[in-house]
Amino acid sequence: MDKLFLQISGERILLLGGPGALVLQVLHPVVAKAVSEHSNFRENAWGRLIRTLDGMYGILFGSDDERERIQEIVRRKHEAVRGAGYSAMDPEAQCWVLATLGYTGLKLYERWVRNLDIREKDVYLKSLGEFGRFFGEGGKHLPMDWGSFVFYWEEKVARGSLGSERICGRVAREVLQPQKPIFLRILSPIFVGLAKGVVPVNLWERLELPSSWMEGVLWSFLDSVFVPLILRMPKRIRFDARYLRHVRLDD
Repeated sequence: MDKLFLQISGERILLLGGPGALVLQVLHPVVAKAVSEHSNFRENAWGRLIRTLDGMYGILFGSDDERERIQEIVRRKHEAVRGAGYSAMDPEAQCWVLATLGYTGLKLYERWVRNLDIREKDVYLKSLGEFGRFFGEGGKHLPMDWGSFVFYWEEKVARGSLGSERICGRVAREVLQPQKPIFLRILSPIFVGLAKGVVPVNLWERLELPSSWMEGVLWSFLDSVFVPLILRMPKRIRFDARYLRHVRLDD
């Protein structure tokens, strides 16, 4: 995976795109069904988040042995996630999940750090596809150049298949308004505000997702903090510690 992709992935501020990315993912009926019936996010949303991040960062910044171990764990778990009309091994659904990560990551990086040129976006997408192959076949289907990715994204967003089943809206609301643990329930208005700033308006309205009084204030505050300060932040604050260790090992 390219250094630019790893550097962008190591930016801690991109974690703020998490609520939006999760909502976009469960807009796909296959993903929504798999999450609803095979995930414990309702009982332990925090633990689920930590395990997901550990797996992702392990693939991004871990050793070859760690990557192989995580890949095998993910493969076994995904093979068990199947039911009537869905499977976690569905390459098209896996591709959509990858696309949501690329969309939210680039959207926030360009909003708060700097704009990327087309060549850099192509490099990013190629590495995203490589990253995705550790989790299944979806990485092989992801568009590898920016023009093709934009066409793919706009077509998916415009078509009616996303959010077409009732379960999509139900799971999206459960993701945004977790009941356990209590501190996440308290933070749910922030999750709603963060997600609404990322998810395309037509998809948000299609699912009739909740609004948040703090959406405008929240994004104005984040812009006022990150735009002038992000490039001046100490690296140990700006980047995930696992990325910084990876960079030192590569030097």
